[in-house]
Amino acid sequence: MEKIKKCPNCGSTNDSIFTNCAFCNTPLPQIDNESISTETLVSEASKWVGYCYEEFINLKDPNNPTEEGIHYDHGQVRGIADQYINLLRVRSLSNPQLTSIVDNLAIKMEKNIKSRSKKLMWIFVGFIVGALVLLIIFNFERIVALF
Repeated sequence: MEKIKKCPNCGSTNDSIFTNCAFCNTPLPQIDNESISTETLVSEASKWVGYCYEEFINLKDPNNPTEEGIHYDHGQVRGIADQYINLLRVRSLSNPQLTSIVDNLAIKMEKNIKSRSKKLMWIFVGFIVGALVLLIIFNFERIVALF
């Protein structure tokens, strides 16, 4: 089974686990999750786990490059990655070889989320330091007058 669903309304391609078109919100044809190959699930899970590092992502439909694209925030990305990982966890019950792959994906997702948090912390620290520097520069004469 291919890893995408084509929207019957706008023709955009969507991940196989999506129930509604990401571009126009039209309900997509339902497929049995068991018909999605394990390779596809692992590939798509890896893609979405990789996106967990970002605050926002913008995905464009390769079949409609003129479209603006869809914006996903971190929570949405994490939810999609979790859906793929959960599908793989269920499959790993009947295929123990998948267990280590699923565990590695979950670990990678948590690392990406922690890295994202650290990145945001450093951005915040940089903002505070920059604000303090500007405060000192614009109030330098007043600061010197105090001494």
